[in-house]
Amino acid sequence: MNKLSDEEKHEKHTTSHKVKLKVSKLQVFQILTVVLAVALVASVAFNMTGATAMSADTVGRNTAEFLNNNILASSGVTATYIKGTTSHGMYNLTVAIGNQTGNLFVSSDGSLLFINPIDMSKKVEKPAQQPQQQQKEVPKTDKPVVKLFVMSYCPYGTQMEKGIIPVIKALGDKVDFKVEFVYYSMHGEKELKENMLQTCIQKDYSDKYLDYLECFLDKGDSQGCVAKMGFDNATLTNCVNDLDNEYNITAMYNDKSTWLNGRFPLFPVDKADNEQYGVQGSPTLVINGVQVQSGRDSASLLSTICSAFTTAPAECNTNLSSTTPSPGFGLDGTGTDSGSCS
Repeated sequence: MNKLSDEEKHEKHTTSHKVKLKVSKLQVFQILTVVLAVALVASVAFNMTGATAMSADTVGRNTAEFLNNNILASSGVTATYIKGTTSHGMYNLTVAIGNQTGNLFVSSDGSLLFINPIDMSKKVEKPAQQPQQQQKEVPKTDKPVVKLFVMSYCPYGTQMEKGIIPVIKALGDKVDFKVEFVYYSMHGEKELKENMLQTCIQKDYSDKYLDYLECFLDKGDSQGCVAKMGFDNATLTNCVNDLDNEYNITAMYNDKSTWLNGRFPLFPVDKADNEQYGVQGSPTLVINGVQVQSGRDSASLLSTICSAFTTAPAECNTNLSSTTPSPGFGLDGTGTDSGSCS
């Protein structure tokens, strides 16, 4: 069984459910609900005075202090008490957390914190069942345009890259293939630098890009692979510098006020395509302008891409591996068709 690294486990734990980043990262009250749920199920009380006749303002200030010192200590946001009332034998507190305002509830003795209590006197309506969203049909063309959006250090992006390389090598110029990059980074400055480098390799050494990528996916040794491919360092350095200056990538990395949600530095080189195709994480596969789902093994990816041909060429009959590659670096091992960085 292939073992995931600590970084990959963290990625899988935090990003296995693909949701829109601008929602998931900002909904601090929803995050707080999840964090507190474990404590509340176990009836964990927070330390207040325990008195039964405290004012709502006292309880509110104590609650904000508790959140800031415990739940939100390393989150980068703070809780501020705004106002409070008593309702149904509880304190109903209006609290601002970061840039959002919501309501929290505290027991009458000021010791237990609740979120979203259910009023059992009212009938609970079942939400209407949403129709299952169908994948758009991919238009067929003589030469399919295939774009794979990744973060260069995302273990699930590298996983799909390992699966797609044999496919693109088999199909050759029968398809128009390009690796593009998600417009924000989750893996630090090294990812921004690698994204720029790969963008330049595809521009200046497109015929050797897949060989470079295969080398990089083995051990993550970027400089070693550049040397192995025989690329001209001056050419790549000039290209990277021009790209960096054009899109202010390093400047924005050094200015955290520009980061997405204050947490993720931006990589805007392919942002227009990100927005056009609704890219929400790594990996995202787009064929002929339509976002598609596919297994991450080479055989599945070949079948998915070949279904977009008006007339499939003979290369679509190539016998490729049906084993799903492992996430992360390393060309051995196996994995599953799940997980994303988003």
